[in-house]
Amino acid sequence: MEEEKDSLPEEPVQEVPALKDAFAQVDLAIEENRLTDAESLLEGFEEHGAEWHYYKSRVSRKKNWNLDAYMHVKEALRLEPENETYRKDFEELDRQMQPDGGEGKKKRKKKNMGSDSGEHNECGECCAEGCCMCACEGICEGICEGC
Repeated sequence: MEEEKDSLPEEPVQEVPALKDAFAQVDLAIEENRLTDAESLLEGFEEHGAEWHYYKSRVSRKKNWNLDAYMHVKEALRLEPENETYRKDFEELDRQMQPDGGEGKKKRKKKNMGSDSGEHNECGECCAEGCCMCACEGICEGICEGC
């Protein structure tokens, strides 16, 4: 009976470092641009708390999946509203998700669609094919013809 009492308080203490180590592995995978590894590590987590959502956001951001990144960092901030790292990332993504991105519509249109000569960059071509992720939120409205 005494052995059970002694072992119970140790479990939560051991879980916290193990969790931190797991997130450290995710962080390293992201930094080394091993995004598939980072995603696999994140899939192994049973609980999806604020830190999990933050790292999921970082992976999405590296993939240029900004809407997904935005949703995850927003959830991380909702779960831990006092976390300055989450707040900073959320505010940065929030600015990027604005229709003009702080640049004004004309600059943004030219940036997204390429030059007036008909050349298109990746975003313009993607929007023309109808796969623009930001169309879900109406962000591209009036910026490019494909959304």
